[in-house]
Amino acid sequence: MTNPFERLWHDTMDIYRYNDDGSLPEAPTYSGIKCHYSMGTVQPVGTDSAPTMQSTNKLFCAPDVGIKSGDYVEVTQRNGAKVNLTVGEGFSYTYNQEFSVARTDTA
Repeated sequence: MTNPFERLWHDTMDIYRYNDDGSLPEAPTYSGIKCHYSMGTVQPVGTDSAPTMQSTNKLFCAPDVGIKSGDYVEVTQRNGAKVNLTVGEGFSYTYNQEFSVARTDTA
């Protein structure tokens, strides 16, 4: 059966699972997985000399992808831009999984 949502997913992600010592592996646990990254609320935080942006966003992927809360994900958007995310709580549905993800960038 074809997943009807996959045609809406134009981003790809590499999933990294932290090692027991808290470090990231050099190679991703899963690579080139189709997904959709959706930007949520953006809030400026920090001081005037070093402002940062914090936002809570959503990540969508197929239900058979082995992604877990706490994983580190690098998403390559359709325009080639890369974003780094930490995976939060997820919900599994018939055709997709939806995860809250946190992204922190220094401006």
